[in-house]
Amino acid sequence: APIWGDYGRDKSEADQYLLSARGGPEPVILRPPYLYGPGNDNDRETFVWSRALRKRPVLVPGDGQTPIQFLHTEDLARAVVRVIRTPPSARVVYNIAAPEEVTLKDFVTRLGAICGMPDPAVVVGNSDSGFAPRQYFPFRDHPTRVDARTIREALGWTPQFTFESGFTATFHSLDPIFLRQRPLDLTVEYQILNRLAACGSNSQSNAR
Repeated sequence: APIWGDYGRDKSEADQYLLSARGGPEPVILRPPYLYGPGNDNDRETFVWSRALRKRPVLVPGDGQTPIQFLHTEDLARAVVRVIRTPPSARVVYNIAAPEEVTLKDFVTRLGAICGMPDPAVVVGNSDSGFAPRQYFPFRDHPTRVDARTIREALGWTPQFTFESGFTATFHSLDPIFLRQRPLDLTVEYQILNRLAACGSNSQSNAR
């Protein structure tokens, strides 16, 4: 999809290269959605917790209902081990993910609860006009989910972590002082919040 740009094209070309190669062992491609877990260097769950712990809002793009899906890195590692122990007789592509889907808003709301804070999610609607979601949110406003039935049926793989258990373990692996104190660039967020406040003021004026 064009929304993924060079990143998506490069991944697709890598898949095609592996699937068309001849000689050697048959390739196995695992396609997870968003990965998470202790040591994640992508600012995703930490993005939410750094704001929630400071009682700052987390702005959610669009209507907040875009579905996304996750996989804990330990569950991915177990799948890799399962593939190695049960090598395929033909090249194969497995989608792999925990079965639960969440919306963008639910992701933020539930992470706020995991760190013991009130719901930080603020759905912005059209107030982000001119800004891409990735300028103020850790994900694109685009569905990211897969059907992982094939790997479950073929290899008997099932994830160990649920959303709650996986993200709770991840939160407890982090230093809350670091999350509260690390520098944040809130420039775009302030601009969108100002727009939301102005829209709210206009609505109240029109109601009078």
